[in-house]
Amino acid sequence: CWADTRTLPSQSKRSDMRKLYQIVLISPENYVHSQAFTEVIDALRGGLRTLGCEVVVENNKFSAEGTNILLSAHLLDERNAILVPENTIVYNFEQCDKNSSWMQKHYLDLLRRLLVWDYSAKNIDAFKLLGISNIWHVPLGYTKELTRIGKRDEDIDVLFYGSINNRRKAIIDALINEGLKVVCLFGVYWRGAR
Repeated sequence: CWADTRTLPSQSKRSDMRKLYQIVLISPENYVHSQAFTEVIDALRGGLRTLGCEVVVENNKFSAEGTNILLSAHLLDERNAILVPENTIVYNFEQCDKNSSWMQKHYLDLLRRLLVWDYSAKNIDAFKLLGISNIWHVPLGYTKELTRIGKRDEDIDVLFYGSINNRRKAIIDALINEGLKVVCLFGVYWRGAR
């Protein structure tokens, strides 16, 4: 199991005694990069269902019942960050770096106010220096819902997915110079069913 259920906040009373989680994806209009969380959503939903939880997925919509798990909270503006309800866990997938444009005051205030899960143990140390103490390391794991591609003949040696900076470009160029077939993608997302 990828998450220790003891780290999950208590749920409101429900007649069926199942825990209800609503995965909330912040998805601004015309912002294609929110789709990068498709597999994160599938992994969360699969893992929580394996634990016997009821799971709902919504874009930009919170639930008053159960617990919301908020993805891409860094995309919230100051006005909307204040409106995030208390029954919410912020699941952070951004690097905690003082130079990051995402680490704005209203985002850090949101992280101070709510329970936070973070994909990176390194981030946790950095966030704690910023006064964010209610934070848990919850690395994303594998669930069967993530198996989608059957066996095929491989025609790519290295697939890099993400934005290119100078450090990454140097590594990619070195791989190409070694004769490897390298493909770089950015802003291309799988459009499968949720």
